[in-house]
Formats: sequence, C-alpha cells, structure tokens
Amino acid sequence: MGNKRQSSGQQHRVFFALPIDSETSAKLDVWRRAMPITGRMVPTANFHLTLAFIGEIYGSRLDALMDSRFDGYPPFLLEFGELAYFARAKVLSIAPCAVPEALSRLAARCQQLAQHWGNARKEHNYQPHITLARDVEPPVPPASDQMNLSLRCSMVQLLESRPAKQGVYYEVLAEWPLQRPLRPQPR
Repeated sequence: MGNKRQSSGQQHRVFFALPIDSETSAKLDVWRRAMPITGRMVPTANFHLTLAFIGEIYGSRLDALMDSRFDGYPPFLLEFGELAYFARAKVLSIAPCAVPEALSRLAARCQQLAQHWGNARKEHNYQPHITLARDVEPPVPPASDQMNLSLRCSMVQLLESRPAKQGVYYEVLAEWPLQRPLRPQPR
C-alpha cells in the first residue's frame, strides 16, 4: 500500500521514518532558533524520526521494500521534551520523554526489513530522535524553554535521500497508514 512510484535500475539511499507534520515542524523550528546553536540547522522540511536506515539499494530490492506491509501496527502518541546530543556525530536533537511499546515494535519491524532487503547492520540500542542541527560543537546549548511537544504517529514512510545544492532533501517513495488490528466481530 502507498507505493508512490516504481523504482528504476539506479541506486537509491533509503530509510523508514515517521513524518513530522508542518505545524509540529514550525513549533520545533521556533523553539530551536531560541537556542544559540553553532551547527547547521536541519531544514524543517527534512524533520522526521528515523525508524531504520536501509542504505544503498537497487531496483528490485526497492520494489520489494515498497511492497512491505505494516498490518496490525497501531497509531500512537509520542511526547517530546528531552534535548539530546550525539557527540560522535555532532548532532543536536530532541528525543521522546519515553519510548512506547508501539514505537519499539514498529522500529523493530522496520529494522528487520532493512536487514533483509538493504545493506543495514543490526541497529544497536535504537534511540528515537528528531535531528535539529548537525556539526554542533560542544558545549551543547541549554534549551531556553522546556519543549513539550506531542506528535501523533499514524504513518510510516519510505524516504529517499537525494542530493541538493543546500544539502539533501527527502523524497517520499512509499507510505503506509498505521491502523489498529482488525478484530472479528461477534455474531
């Protein structure tokens, strides 16, 4: 479901993600601009929460990924508020206050698909986050105000990272709605 286009024989750099709606992206942008960040700001159009990085793949494998299914994975709510810094990658991000079981299960499913169809290594210690800035040098700026942000997660996307003049942009290749499992109706 949600296949947006057929792949070609070319190589694609792809990953599974949860999209961030434009209203939430705008709130995040206002919040992060209040901080003295020294790195490169991620464009708001590129905000997402990665579920699994797949890597470089070719046509038939990409087609197989687009045929993936996410039946029985319900929508869920994420509460964000924790500023996070990944020192090795020099990435400033915002993380969920807690990781619900629904997100853990969904990420595990995406990582399973990534390992099967892509070049991904097994994800160790999945740490969900939304990247706010890259190339951030320590010390990490404190948040000017606590960010209390709720994100309704109701869609999984397969995104392709494409080069652009100002870095990269992400093209949606496929998307799947998250839906509660269907239960048989009693007679």
